[in-house]
Amino acid sequence: MGKSKKPHQNISKGFDQTGDWRLPIQTTKLSEPCDRHALYQEAVQSPAGDISYILKFFRQYVGLQVPLHLREDFSGTSFICATWCKADVRRTALGVDVDGEALAWGWIHNGQALLGQPENQMCLVQANVLQNLATYPEAGQIVADQLLRPAQQEQLEQHILRPADVICALNFSVFLLSSRQEVVEYFRLARAAMNAEDGGIFLLDMLGGHAAESVVKLHRQNEISGLSYLWEQARYDPVKRQLTCHISLKDPQSRA
Repeated sequence: MGKSKKPHQNISKGFDQTGDWRLPIQTTKLSEPCDRHALYQEAVQSPAGDISYILKFFRQYVGLQVPLHLREDFSGTSFICATWCKADVRRTALGVDVDGEALAWGWIHNGQALLGQPENQMCLVQANVLQNLATYPEAGQIVADQLLRPAQQEQLEQHILRPADVICALNFSVFLLSSRQEVVEYFRLARAAMNAEDGGIFLLDMLGGHAAESVVKLHRQNEISGLSYLWEQARYDPVKRQLTCHISLKDPQSRA
């Protein structure tokens, strides 16, 4: 109460209310060349499979109650958020990422695929996961494709402040936090954001051991979409214990 409203990013006009960056609205299909977000989703991600594991672990560690609110950290285009919501109209999701352009793409291409008004189920926030979203609007900025009415703004804010039944940080995103202090702080904030009354789970992808310290190139194929990509562990620094990795995506329309 008493907090000033922070302008959300209005991507329908190609710029946010503060004029920070531009993103024209357009409908992009996988068949169109050089759409890196669509290629990544189709070649690398399998959100339905991720969610099946989420539900399995939730039943195992929490119980039989139904998880309804998911928070996807390092969410990028928030493909998991949208897939989560699309399967059940009771579900809600919050996607958090520092990349406003990826979030905007995800809102247009994934959020708009939801039935009804997407803000009823999903909210995307441009913020650092090391920020305490409980202090919104001081922390984070809502990404939306139109000027929001007060009721819509309030609906999206409820998704931000609602305790999470599930928090996930997949595709090894947590390794973007480079210090022990950052990791501990992230874990502390994640725990504080979870549903303390009914219980919840926090899922991470982890990478380690000898295989993670090797320089390798692996060709992988998505069994669902049939698209493939190249995973490359290019360099490993044993002193700093830092691994440099690349993902190479091939445009399926390319003849190269």
